[in-house]
Amino acid sequence: MRQLLTEARKLAELRSLLNRKRIKDHRTTRQKGEKRPCLTIYKVFSWTLLIISVIMAPTTIWVKDTTFARVSLIHKIVFDFSIVVMYVTNIYISALGILKQKQLSKLLGEVLEDISSGYGFILHFTIFVIYHTIGIVMILFTQFQRSDSMTYQFVVLFGDGFLTFRLVGVFFIISLIIKRIREKLKKFNKKLTQPNEVMHIKAYRVSHNILCDHIQTVNSLCGLILLLVILFIITTFLRHAVFTSQFYNTLLVAMVRCSWILASGCQAAYLAYVGQQIAAESEQTVAICYKQMLKTSTNKIENDANQEFFLLAQQVVNRTTKISAAGFFNIDNSMILFMATTFFTYFIVVMQLMFCRSC
Repeated sequence: MRQLLTEARKLAELRSLLNRKRIKDHRTTRQKGEKRPCLTIYKVFSWTLLIISVIMAPTTIWVKDTTFARVSLIHKIVFDFSIVVMYVTNIYISALGILKQKQLSKLLGEVLEDISSGYGFILHFTIFVIYHTIGIVMILFTQFQRSDSMTYQFVVLFGDGFLTFRLVGVFFIISLIIKRIREKLKKFNKKLTQPNEVMHIKAYRVSHNILCDHIQTVNSLCGLILLLVILFIITTFLRHAVFTSQFYNTLLVAMVRCSWILASGCQAAYLAYVGQQIAAESEQTVAICYKQMLKTSTNKIENDANQEFFLLAQQVVNRTTKISAAGFFNIDNSMILFMATTFFTYFIVVMQLMFCRSC
């Protein structure tokens, strides 16, 4: 009886500690939010981009279709669909920044606090910015050579330049958020393998439940963005591949387009790798729980610990820890196969239609 009272007292102290920590974190987040006037600037920026994107989407299609009236109809359809996806994605990102400003600022604030002091992040971010900046500048250079029209060059600068870099940048930020989730799961599993008391295992259940809530928040905020950005990457792959197949004699054009395809493909592959690691860490959590349960003992305290490990394993199985693209598919290795099959299927269809039309 005395032992039960002691465990109940420890559990009550643990709950009190967790409540105090939540209150402290809430106050810290609120204070940081009050000291961020840049959020207002970001909201104005989002509204501006939203309005401009709505206006520029049909304008871009009209200007390019008019400038290159002699281009085949199939090529125009591929390009127009890629442009529509790009503008729809940017419009959704701007709308999300306006409607979910507090949730996004909190999510990004946590990521920036963890990575701002890491030299690895600075190196990766620098390489990312330099590589994609050079790629986009070269694409703009090759596009400007196709026409001397100022209207066409402005449309290319805004669409293929700024908005494309914005989408790639958002994709990079989401990759950082998902990577942070993986690091949390790795630390969780590392602590779980250490000798633990019953109250510690209950605390782990609470921590894992909070982590699952965080993953659910990431899926609700970033799921549709991931779907649209991946669709944009596939359509851009298709657009560059079709363009390169027609202008393969121009070495610079072929190198620039293939370089952009390679860069975006590597970024998507890295995101799939991190998502696969999250799924693997969740499976590892269940395996650790069952390994701890196999260490049976007649001691009542260890039997209670085994019960807590069983409850934790059931919680991991029942609560999702996978990153999803708006429920259409999960972000893991299967995403690479999905992107490859989609690209090659439509590329073959487009090339067949273009070949039949030329005959």
